[in-house]
Amino acid sequence: MLPSSPEVFSVSFVGTFAASLSLSYLRSVFTKGSY
Repeated sequence: MLPSSPEVFSVSFVGTFAASLSLSYLRSVFTKGSY
């Protein structure tokens, strides 16, 4: 697992993007549900 390989960077970037996206989605769902 080389930190300089683009595959690892893209995978970690996509993982972070998906995590933030799902987090904001859950936040909007909870806000809409409590409202």
